[in-house]
Amino acid sequence: MVELAERTSASLPGYRPRVLVVEREARVRAALSRCLQDLNCAVVITAAIEDALDAVEHRSFDLAFVDPSIEIEPGRDLGSRLLDELPGLTLVLITSCTTFGTSLSERMRGSCEHIPAAFTPGQIKHIVERFCEQRLLRLRLAEIERRTRVFGNDSVLIAESAAMRAALESAASAAGSDAVVVLCGERGTGRA
Repeated sequence: MVELAERTSASLPGYRPRVLVVEREARVRAALSRCLQDLNCAVVITAAIEDALDAVEHRSFDLAFVDPSIEIEPGRDLGSRLLDELPGLTLVLITSCTTFGTSLSERMRGSCEHIPAAFTPGQIKHIVERFCEQRLLRLRLAEIERRTRVFGNDSVLIAESAAMRAALESAASAAGSDAVVVLCGERGTGRA
């Protein structure tokens, strides 16, 4: 059975990471559910492979906490299948041992992390916060790349204020013409 947890919290305002938990042990599922809900994540929790694959077919996920011992078929674990289905997924393997034997292909295809089955809420918070920071950086990079294409060269000027953005847009439109542009401003403002 799949449980959908939708409780909210102020821990991560604005964006709710979508998280899939696939774990056989009920105690680990319950603990992960509490931690992730407290971090404002939209969580789908299951113990069954079929339910996990069905959830992936109907939803998109950012993170997946997976028991690495769950095999779909001999030699083919669920984590590898999830990485095939969801490019860019951050895979977190829940392991009961202290040494980790993640395959090189899993590491190369997606972000792969490990946590012990006896995890702390702080460890879960660290993983979710790091994911959110990386997501924000990817969004900022995409915006900078978009702005670079708009200006047509490799130089990027980032303006946070509305007045500066308006000035840059005016300069960009004037740059394509033979118009004379006069820069005005107080002494020492860098208009030269």
